[in-house]
Amino acid sequence: MTDIDQLKKKVDEYYGEMKYKEIADCLEAHKNSDDVGLLWRLARANYELQKSLSSDSARLEALQGTFSVVERALTIDSEDPNAHKWMAIYMNAITKIQGSKAQIEKGQAIKEHMLRACELGSEDPTNWHLIGMWEFTVADISWVMRKLATVVYGEPPKATFEEALEHFNKAEEMADGFSQQSAGQGLEWPIRSRNLLMIAKCHQKLKDNASAIKYLQMVMERDAKHSEDQEAKTEAASLLKSLR
Repeated sequence: MTDIDQLKKKVDEYYGEMKYKEIADCLEAHKNSDDVGLLWRLARANYELQKSLSSDSARLEALQGTFSVVERALTIDSEDPNAHKWMAIYMNAITKIQGSKAQIEKGQAIKEHMLRACELGSEDPTNWHLIGMWEFTVADISWVMRKLATVVYGEPPKATFEEALEHFNKAEEMADGFSQQSAGQGLEWPIRSRNLLMIAKCHQKLKDNASAIKYLQMVMERDAKHSEDQEAKTEAASLLKSLR
């Protein structure tokens, strides 16, 4: 095993332990590396770290500060699924803070990176979850807001709740056999609770409350091993009350 491989193994173990600061400290010196695996791992750690910042301006500065790392990864290897995945994640997070105009202008490019990640890394459930999230968000834009956006910014991207549900279900199928290379062998997919919640929300939007309740109960029955789990359980509990 090379020194680089050992470093990747070390930071993957840290990621499984949610030691994001330690990962960033280990990889900061490699931000100009030509190894795509080191670059997207640094981007992944910095993405987790920016979540704890107290303001949108601070998060935007942090995201933009790491964006060049993601760009470098994609420039080095345009066929790497993780490079496309993290480009989509960073673009989506940045435009979400910047507002509707940026989201509409960059929407198609974000979708293309997500689709490319799915094409190149079809075994990774996160890729399917991300495209589902994008489709759900776009489908959830109200008719009035869509018309207003068309007048002010141009035609927004289009998607349906059926498309989102299809991709969330695909992610769920892949999760059963998923060995998460980025977080060490044998660890469960950390956003599975969130994915189950989104399946429930799609069913609710499609007026299938019985199926929505079924998936919400699945979320509630899961152990809260990650912050994502607890957030999903809190939202699921609230949604269950409204459906019963």
